[in-house]
Amino acid sequence: MDSLKKAKIEDRSRVIFGFTESDSDFLNKANNKDIFFNQVEDFAVREKDKSLLSVVELMRRKEREVMSFPRVQRDQKLRDLIKNPNTAKDPFFLGFCYHELGQIYFSNALYDKAFECDLKALEVYEKIGYEKVPNIGKILHEIALHYYFFRDYDEVIRLMKISLKFPAFTPVLGMQRYNNLGMSYMKSGKKDSVDYFFYKGIAIARQYDSDIWEGILSSGLGEYYYNQKDYKKSLALYRKDFDNNNNQGHHTTVKMNATTNMVKVYLKLDSLLQAKRYLDSSEKTLTHLEKMRTDYNNLVHIGDQQQLEIAKKLYFEVKIDYLKKTHDFRAAVQYQDSLMTIRKDIEEKYNSAVGKIASHQLTIQNKELQLLQKKEKQKRQQLYYLASIFAFLTASGIGIFYLYKSKQKKIRQNEILISENKINILEKREAEKELERAKAEIFKFVNKANEHNAVINQLEKELVQLKSLKSEQRSEISDQLQNLKSMKILTDDDWFNFQRLFEAAFPDVMRALKLYSSRITASEMRYLMLSKLELNNKEMAKLLGVSDAAMRVVWNRLRKKLNLSLEDTPLELIKRICEEQHDVTMLN
Repeated sequence: MDSLKKAKIEDRSRVIFGFTESDSDFLNKANNKDIFFNQVEDFAVREKDKSLLSVVELMRRKEREVMSFPRVQRDQKLRDLIKNPNTAKDPFFLGFCYHELGQIYFSNALYDKAFECDLKALEVYEKIGYEKVPNIGKILHEIALHYYFFRDYDEVIRLMKISLKFPAFTPVLGMQRYNNLGMSYMKSGKKDSVDYFFYKGIAIARQYDSDIWEGILSSGLGEYYYNQKDYKKSLALYRKDFDNNNNQGHHTTVKMNATTNMVKVYLKLDSLLQAKRYLDSSEKTLTHLEKMRTDYNNLVHIGDQQQLEIAKKLYFEVKIDYLKKTHDFRAAVQYQDSLMTIRKDIEEKYNSAVGKIASHQLTIQNKELQLLQKKEKQKRQQLYYLASIFAFLTASGIGIFYLYKSKQKKIRQNEILISENKINILEKREAEKELERAKAEIFKFVNKANEHNAVINQLEKELVQLKSLKSEQRSEISDQLQNLKSMKILTDDDWFNFQRLFEAAFPDVMRALKLYSSRITASEMRYLMLSKLELNNKEMAKLLGVSDAAMRVVWNRLRKKLNLSLEDTPLELIKRICEEQHDVTMLN
């Protein structure tokens, strides 16, 4: 409960599953499991952790419907539950049923059924999402062990790498998955990652202060260097395994392998005395190993049988090598017969093809009949294959030719299209530049006229100040001012240039106003053109040399003529005239 309180919310479910795995012996005593479930449930209620409550409910259901029954009855219980439609409504429980049934089948040597259940369990958990399954690390690990025992090391690596994406389920499984990866890379001949995974596992074993697993991982790394014929480095690692596990009482196969590995490496170093000393130690362990071999019914953990057989096989191999080194060939032959027997037994039980056949949902029924049918078809198929290959090559040649022609045509079309696009872009850029120049000219023209008006206004102000001049001088200057004011600011030539620039800057507006020329006068058109430049009545009056009132009269006359409201503006009128002209163009 202390660990649960300290754990993050997303890690609580994994902590619970890890505790039930690592402390299963304690929980199975008396009513400890019920007490445990009640405590976790109370905690989940207090913390309002719905996810943890669902985990407790799943564990209670597993215990109630499966695990509380004797082991010999569980397989039938699981099969019945899988067939029950209600089970499918809870994918977590369905995944558990498939996985647990696979474990039972594997222990009972029904390997094809075990792999079938493994695949279905993985399919269910993949649909749920591996990240949502708290004990997915353990599930992937156990299924990977099935493939390991059948030497499908590529599948072991694939599953264990997925497992590494998730936190370690328990310290032991956290170390063991690195050992499995190191062994799988080594046995599959992929040397690039062997030492990485073993050293990684050793570091974690030291972190957990686990001498047993530090020894096991050191032994695996020693095997790697042994295969590389680096016997001195191998000896140091094997010795670490022996020192850590020689006194093991619960893991006899680990102890047996530690001593036989020492024999093996000393034989390579031609140290027969040392090899004999460790060989004697191995033979003392062998008696206990044989007793375990005759008591398979009590071995419930996956792979215990194979571990025993592999340990005994390794002993026979080093025993024969030692006898050969000491020239005791008669005894070596006798042990060779035992070695051949156990090798044959292992190959028959753990043929890697079993796992591959099950994983691909194949069947070996009627295999002999299929082989006969295959031989009969071979002769007919040879001719058919030759004809098919010829037809394929011919069709491919024609297809490649037309593909080449089509590609060349497409390239030419693309080149033409690119050229046209370049021309259009250049023309558009040139038109935009011309438009900007026209707009600049017309505003320059207006500014010049405004400057002219400004000069006149300044002169007028100065003349007002000349009150001290003689009456004759004032009269003369006043006459000059009136003559200047009476002059047309925009001559006919000026107005012609203005229209040309306006049409270049605003072609659509000018085109629309021309269509309205029958309805409006020249002065009204001039008013609208100046309004497009956003000039007010006062600015227009100065530009045309008339009064402000005259400009207001022009606009009022135009507004009444076209039935405009008082709220309408000259710019809104221009917009409306342009829209009408556009509609007429579309109809034509």
